[in-house]
Amino acid sequence: MKFDWKTELHGKILQNLRRTENMSQEKLGKELKIAQPIVSLIENGIQPPSSDQVAAIVKLFGFQPFIDGSATKLEANSLLSNWLRHAMEKKSMTVKDLVEKTGLSRTPIDSILNGKDSNPRVRTKEKLQEALGIQIDQDIEAEIKRDADLGVDGVGAFTDFDPYDWNDVPRVPGIYVFYDISDRPIYVGMGGSIYNRCREHEQKFWYKSPIVYKASYVEVRDKTLREQIERVMIRFMKTNAVINKQLVERDESDLDE
Repeated sequence: MKFDWKTELHGKILQNLRRTENMSQEKLGKELKIAQPIVSLIENGIQPPSSDQVAAIVKLFGFQPFIDGSATKLEANSLLSNWLRHAMEKKSMTVKDLVEKTGLSRTPIDSILNGKDSNPRVRTKEKLQEALGIQIDQDIEAEIKRDADLGVDGVGAFTDFDPYDWNDVPRVPGIYVFYDISDRPIYVGMGGSIYNRCREHEQKFWYKSPIVYKASYVEVRDKTLREQIERVMIRFMKTNAVINKQLVERDESDLDE
């Protein structure tokens, strides 16, 4: 059976199938006898696979997902979420078990399992690996790092953190975003210390779940660059940043420390 490879559609289907199988781009590349960067180009709809590569892909995953598009209906879980799910099944552990054993709150664990947190803080990953007794594969770590790297000089990796775990809140200069329980960005901020800024927010009536449910940050050491990025992000989000827009008066402490 043959089909015409539609670059964007089938690339996304391939990515979802690979992640569902807890397979890294490197592992898929070995199966297809191509390098990881080529896999990335195919998945992102930039480059179509050759006929031999299509045959190898079909041998791995079958025709049906590419014919009926069923894989596009799958939740596009990250490699990390698939690793955690498989590790929990192997150890017969529940989320409650992990919360008790790691000392983490339920929020970051749920976010990873739901595929909404693909790059948590190093501390979070270390606690999960210790509790489960299973290490994250190096190629999975490498792909997480690649996905998180924004490729902008002076800007660090895009990293998630728990805004209610003060050991997890970063003590670095940068830009941070708060999200509500529906994963909607509601506040963009910046500061010479993200930790200190979050401590200030803690006193505000809105700094509570589910209004502020999770957070992400990028490290940006240059003050001028922080101000520029924050200004652009708020403009792009417009009314989506409901707290920035309606509830917070921006003052000098919001600009820096």
